[in-house]
Amino acid sequence: MIMKVIRVTSKAFHTTNIGETVAHHYVIAGQPVVFESAVASLKAYHIGTASERFSELLLNFEEPALLNASSAILAYHGVAPIDKKDRRVRFWRHGRCAQIDIDAVPACYIDFDENHIHLLGEFSYHDPMGLELVTGPALVLLLAELGTYSLHAGAVLTQIGSIAVIAESGAGKSTLCQSDGDDWRRLSDDVLPIDFAESMNWPDIHLDFPQLKLTNAAVDIVREGPVKLDYLLRLNPRPHADIRFEELDKAPSMLQIVRHTVAAKLFNKNQMRHHASFAKEISKVVPMLQVHYPRDKSLLPKLRQEIVDAFVKLSDSSDAASQALDITNRR
Repeated sequence: MIMKVIRVTSKAFHTTNIGETVAHHYVIAGQPVVFESAVASLKAYHIGTASERFSELLLNFEEPALLNASSAILAYHGVAPIDKKDRRVRFWRHGRCAQIDIDAVPACYIDFDENHIHLLGEFSYHDPMGLELVTGPALVLLLAELGTYSLHAGAVLTQIGSIAVIAESGAGKSTLCQSDGDDWRRLSDDVLPIDFAESMNWPDIHLDFPQLKLTNAAVDIVREGPVKLDYLLRLNPRPHADIRFEELDKAPSMLQIVRHTVAAKLFNKNQMRHHASFAKEISKVVPMLQVHYPRDKSLLPKLRQEIVDAFVKLSDSSDAASQALDITNRR
């Protein structure tokens, strides 16, 4: 992963008295992120204050020219849930810059060359919607530029390793990923950044990413560094009478990774190409199971244990197949 400082500013903030303002450093998904003022809900990721020189740099920059139909390409328009409500979203691109409009109002400007996120108008990262824009599509797009892709996924740490759980909203992902003792600890609730560069033997997941649906925006484990991604679990969105597993081959596994990548609809052609390669490599090394299960909370302990048992069985069969292939090759 490329290390670069990501800067976050807000036009609404500049209307206040900035004479005593000091910028603050955070680490999010392994990247240094500097906000022009402290963000209370991100205190779990706070590193310290920035230098006076850096603070002045953030507070004295030229406001970007807004993008619209006369100056940019409308790369995406649709409806997306933001701040607990479906909003109309437009995504403009012009060269290495982009802009997100919410309900026809310019909301967030992104400069990919400067790694700069700037909230427009009255939007502020001190408000739920503004912070969701920053830590959602804006930051996710910058992270993708730097080689880190984010899955819409929960994740847990178990006695057999980490399991990332991907599913559509409402399929039970958050409920399943709630901590339940030392052998089932929540690593992620909604957004899961993953690194898998060519130099890496196995993908890593970042624990230091804001989970805004949680009360303190943090999970049980925040600062223990990246964790190896051992398994992928796909929750079938349709309720089933009993618990049943099926192994997904590389092609359907790759498709699920692509489908459940945050902000993938906003990628340009180059980003889509790199993302497809990323998803393909992940599907080669990380086994994925799909589970069909009943929506019965009383069965959660049983479901969690069967998930672990299913991956143990899958690993044992994979090891046996690898040994058989090795013996055949040596002959």
